[in-house]
Amino acid sequence: MMENLENFKEITMYLENISVDIILKFKKVFLTSASMEKAEISFYNFDEDEQLDEIFGEAVRHVPKIQWFLKILEDSQQILSIEMTFDRFSFSRIERKDVPENAVLSNS
Repeated sequence: MMENLENFKEITMYLENISVDIILKFKKVFLTSASMEKAEISFYNFDEDEQLDEIFGEAVRHVPKIQWFLKILEDSQQILSIEMTFDRFSFSRIERKDVPENAVLSNS
């Protein structure tokens, strides 16, 4: 499923079930792609959310979303934002200046 996604600029996917493994693969593709700017994965079932802080680091929580910020090592001005709501993961590149003051920047 994840092969050849790195050439897209934007992706929208709908999945019945999503796992941490899929999210990690998607994060890897996103970080290694030179062209990908935004991706959204909508889902119906996700039961592994308690593992996400261990994997991505401390989140910024503001209902109804949870958001993580990861450094993109090749680009000191770009940050990977991973946002989770009750039915969607959103991945996007944002400018470092747009990261909230209370956010923790984790290594990717």
